[in-house]
Amino acid sequence: MVSGLKINYNKSKLYGMNIEEEVSQHWAIFLNCKTGKLPMTYLGMPIGASLRSKDTWAELISKIGRKLAGWKNRFLSLGGRIVIINSVLTSLPVFLMSTYLLPAGVIQKIDAIRRKFLWGGCEERNKIAWVRWVKVCKDRKQGGMGIKDLRMFNLALMGKWWARLVKEQGGLWRRVLLDKYGGEGGSWGEWITEGQNRGSRWWKDVCKINELIEGKRDWVKSGFKLVIGDGAKVSFWRQVWVGSHTLEVMFPRLSYLSTDRQSTVQQMGEWIGGSWRWRLKWRRRLSTREQDQETQLRSTIQNVQIRKDADDRWWWRYEKDGEYTVKSAYKLLTTTEKGDEIKCLKRCWNSTIPLKICAFSWLSVLGRTPCKVNLLKRNIIRQEADAMCSFCAEIAENEDHLLLWCDFSGKIWNKNLAWWEIKYVMARSYKDAFLQHSWAGRNQKGWQVIWYATIWALWSTRNRRIFEAKQVSTDEVFHMVQ
Repeated sequence: MVSGLKINYNKSKLYGMNIEEEVSQHWAIFLNCKTGKLPMTYLGMPIGASLRSKDTWAELISKIGRKLAGWKNRFLSLGGRIVIINSVLTSLPVFLMSTYLLPAGVIQKIDAIRRKFLWGGCEERNKIAWVRWVKVCKDRKQGGMGIKDLRMFNLALMGKWWARLVKEQGGLWRRVLLDKYGGEGGSWGEWITEGQNRGSRWWKDVCKINELIEGKRDWVKSGFKLVIGDGAKVSFWRQVWVGSHTLEVMFPRLSYLSTDRQSTVQQMGEWIGGSWRWRLKWRRRLSTREQDQETQLRSTIQNVQIRKDADDRWWWRYEKDGEYTVKSAYKLLTTTEKGDEIKCLKRCWNSTIPLKICAFSWLSVLGRTPCKVNLLKRNIIRQEADAMCSFCAEIAENEDHLLLWCDFSGKIWNKNLAWWEIKYVMARSYKDAFLQHSWAGRNQKGWQVIWYATIWALWSTRNRRIFEAKQVSTDEVFHMVQ
């Protein structure tokens, strides 16, 4: 009202919760507006709807499908489809995934749309999925295609609520949540345990994201560490502030004997002449064994620096500034072990090369290009005689033969090696050749470009022979590379 803006009651609706419909109608008449019923959508968010119902998410799935309709008449390469999936199809549900944990069935439907678009563009009929979707959704540094894993991305986005809960200690919204659903919030266990047992569906989802990934349980909880300031907000015995466990777990006997089991770190010591001194009190005189444990306890906490004018704070271990980010959380959730294959696959993604060529090289390393041998395996080609090399027509056409060992391809590589004055014996497989040969030469980055240009020129020439019946000489292919 101060700004001069007024409520437009003709566009407004009154929604009643846990009241009689007659009461809602009475107030609607008084305000000169209409009444509405739950569930509804407010600012794009479903309000009052069952988050487990597929109908709640039907509009989101329909919206993604409508986006694809605009690309039906466009010719997009594999690289172009990867860009669209990451920048558009994956981005559409981000707003909802930041607030809600999407049901598994909804994620499966969205993944089905993305997978069909990746391998088949906008065509109605299904195309061959050359690589498992799990592999496709890995980060490029982990040997994947770099398409977001929606489930992991959803968890990383939801992790922001944990970050806000532990960092915004004085927030009104936080106090309302913890008062409503239980738990003091001083330690993780209190509000997590309470939240999983009672509360709204949203609150239960927030509390359980920490335990949903097998092999990465406590990924959020272990990602944060307490950085001690003055110790005023940290429980001495019941929170992890030194080591990897609470002092109550590390020294259960001493915790039981302490007269200050509920005290904070600040209350367990005092400042004397500008220096911090610990003040530990016990209910009785300690035995010899308990005195040894006390010595270990003091040794554990003596190196912790208590700062008089600094606040206690939570620090996210995976960012230099200690702030939680979705990027670092997603990386944490999707990081796996490393190996030779991953080392080879991640090198396929060269930022100076067109994405469609990088994607083709990635498929070649995996042995999953639509060459004739692979088409024969999938019964697209029925007879072995039809699976012979498109260049020499003598040997079955797979990636190793087509791109390296065919006489036609060999002549192109010999011209390249002579051009760059490199002496090298070609490896038997494309994967080995890519790891060794593509990084040789005096000008490494320049030779990488030649490598990618050569395999793409060979593949393009092969396709022109098949689909256009056009014969291209080795000199013409070499000219394409140059």
